[in-house]
Amino acid sequence: MRKRDLSRREREIIQETIRRVCRAMEIREDDPDLFQAAWTAILSVYREDPQGFAGSHSRGWRRAYRLAWDAISQEQKARWPLLFQTRSLDKPLCRDTETTLLQLLHSPCGSFENSVGFHDFLERLPPDLQRAARGLMEGDTLAQLRGCYHWDWDHTYRTFNQLRAEMEHYVRL
Repeated sequence: MRKRDLSRREREIIQETIRRVCRAMEIREDDPDLFQAAWTAILSVYREDPQGFAGSHSRGWRRAYRLAWDAISQEQKARWPLLFQTRSLDKPLCRDTETTLLQLLHSPCGSFENSVGFHDFLERLPPDLQRAARGLMEGDTLAQLRGCYHWDWDHTYRTFNQLRAEMEHYVRL
């Protein structure tokens, strides 16, 4: 049996419910990712029990409101690490040293030939080693590489160790 589509009125009610959740949480109402997460949560409740939405104070709306709140909260929590991962160039890299990231950055002038040779070497590596090398050069950690490429820890460490061996071979040449 095919489920019916939502009416225009039902869509408007759901959108207003999401706006109310956003206002209650004091967040922007026009964020498409948050809106999509809330829509998904509400539709999951609606598809399970369409009769639960009969009336304005029914069990379906209460559950949908709660799930929309939870979905938006989860979406926001997933964003927090991204907001605070920017690095300061003038702060020490760690507590043990006074060296800053700015001191470790390459100078604007360098050997063009060495740079071309190094990037040519990187392009000849297997794809996962290339990804790992580029990520590490951009300052990513192994955990970030693992999450970005959906690798398991064994594959991440194996890739890192292979990259290390290749780089040691490159330096010896």
